[in-house]
Amino acid sequence: MDLEKELERIAQQYRAEGYAVVTHPDKDHLPGFADFGVDLVATRGNEKVLAQVKHTRADVEADSSLSRTAEVTNAQPGWRYDLIVLSEGDPFRRITRGAREPSSEEIDQALAEIDMLLQAGQMRAALVFAWAMLEAAMRQVASSIELHMPKTTPMELLRTLYGNGVMSREEFALLRESFRLRTEIVHGLVSPPVDLEIVRGIVASIRRLLTGKPDAQSAAG
Repeated sequence: MDLEKELERIAQQYRAEGYAVVTHPDKDHLPGFADFGVDLVATRGNEKVLAQVKHTRADVEADSSLSRTAEVTNAQPGWRYDLIVLSEGDPFRRITRGAREPSSEEIDQALAEIDMLLQAGQMRAALVFAWAMLEAAMRQVASSIELHMPKTTPMELLRTLYGNGVMSREEFALLRESFRLRTEIVHGLVSPPVDLEIVRGIVASIRRLLTGKPDAQSAAG
């Protein structure tokens, strides 16, 4: 993969959206807080973006500083952090070709089904189903706030939304832990028992992401 060609392709995408772009910015083009690797700076009016490019998702998983980098950037007025992952292909998009995103009504129906699973004591099934709906909700939010994430894994998306201030540190920590449980279950590994409150926390996050408000049932309980 030619990194320079990919970087220029990404720069052109930003330009098409009305941004002025500088690739490989030096210190004259970077804000004082950016003491980390940046591949691109994009500005559009009061919007300012620091973009970092990774070759593969493995590179993202190996870099534990990304969440902090996003958090620092997005804490600055007018700034946001975009993480862009390059790869030879997008397996998720290939496998799901022809599928569509669920509507808000369909997600609500799924949440009702998750509640029935909880009442039946099917905690593992409820957790996996809840995470499926959480992914849909996160993609919906990412699209609504125009995050530049053409290819992403659930954890990359979770980290990026957290870095962009969409969720609190406590919510991020709960969802990160629940993702570990979800991954163990779907890959046939022996996981510890799933706590009811973890699934309820995922459901509360889904409702908050879709409405921008706390989950009423969670707040009441």
